[in-house]
Amino acid sequence: MVFADGSKKKISTDSVSVGQNISTKAVGSDKRVDITANYKHAEGTKMERAVYNLAVKRVNIPGENSNGTHDCKPGVSMKIVELTKPVSGKNIDLKLILNSNDSETRTLVINVNVQAMRYNGIPSSQIQTELKKLKLLPNQDLTIPIHIPFSVYGEKMRESNSIKVSAVVTDKDKSEAVYITEKDLVPESPSLTIKAIGSELQYSEMTAEVVFENPLSEGLRNCFITVTGSGLLTETMEARMPLLKQGQRLRVTMPFTPYRPGPKKLVAGFNCDQFRDIKASCNVYIKPVTGVVPPLHR
Repeated sequence: MVFADGSKKKISTDSVSVGQNISTKAVGSDKRVDITANYKHAEGTKMERAVYNLAVKRVNIPGENSNGTHDCKPGVSMKIVELTKPVSGKNIDLKLILNSNDSETRTLVINVNVQAMRYNGIPSSQIQTELKKLKLLPNQDLTIPIHIPFSVYGEKMRESNSIKVSAVVTDKDKSEAVYITEKDLVPESPSLTIKAIGSELQYSEMTAEVVFENPLSEGLRNCFITVTGSGLLTETMEARMPLLKQGQRLRVTMPFTPYRPGPKKLVAGFNCDQFRDIKASCNVYIKPVTGVVPPLHR
């Protein structure tokens, strides 16, 4: 925790949420390949502990034990729970649940903060903050609703792909008691679909069909769709629409002539003033033809 005067206090350590798997895409398919063992020693082995202890010395972490966890048990446990799956274009609802494991009633100051985050974990903008003072009774749950309207977070997400919701709780009667929990949300993009129509034969004309429906209660401005595909199109195709009204369904067809055989991927992108970089794709297997002079393709 970083205080207003710049001083820092270590509240807790989480050694399990990050680093469990290192993955890559399989060659020729969309399957996940686990390559963790290529980069890390198995958790708990002598080599893994040696590497960990060396890293701790290099970054000079104070008060860290050999397991990378805190020994002390917090007096208040907290967690943030999703009530519905976050979908971009819709309101997001969560709840903060607090529980005390001792016998006394606590007066808590609860600060819930919501930030738009860049891909590298750096906040890009503040979405909202809320401050409450409530009593937490012994051995009882205290539930606090967290409501994040799309009208508030939507415009803040144009340069971000995730939302961090954090709660900082202090005990009014014990100023040294500070508790923190957080949750990262990646709102699901509105549905965009693409499919390839035609014979899937080299040098034979096919059609890409892209469909998008406006999920908002307002019009989408400056919409444009792009379609790309290595071996399928020699250049990116675009279609533009100045306004897509509330609930309106946009269907675009674009002709193309595949010029390379084998497994290919057709990719569609949708952008507008309210949404950025919505993607969809479909796999296409182009059958080769022999003894044919290639036509001019697009």
